[in-house]
Amino acid sequence: MININFGDLIGGIGKFLAKYWQTIALVGLLGFVFLSRNNYSALKDSFDVAVDSYESEIAAMKALYAEELALRDNTLKNYEEMLNQLKEDYNDTREDLEEARKERAETHVRDFEEQPRVLADKISETFGLEYVE
Repeated sequence: MININFGDLIGGIGKFLAKYWQTIALVGLLGFVFLSRNNYSALKDSFDVAVDSYESEIAAMKALYAEELALRDNTLKNYEEMLNQLKEDYNDTREDLEEARKERAETHVRDFEEQPRVLADKISETFGLEYVE
């Protein structure tokens, strides 16, 4: 059976570290630099892949935005055409209604002058009033 005294072991390691700490630190630093240099290369490669991916996504977004703008412009153009057509239809109908109103007014005036009793009967029928002379 092996008997190990941990106090002596830790004391021996402590003396070794105290004596050669500069050499150990230098070896550790060189190892860190060597290992981190490899990691930087992999990190740079992954960064390049991410940049390429983002650039392709930006190009796709720009294409979608241009398509959206074209659709919006087309929709606005259609809207303006429909609005102009509605305005023309409204103005035509309004003019027709105005002419019909004037014709009815002229008919009523003529009826009032020529046949007041017939006009009074029409008014009585329309509004449910009784004509009194």
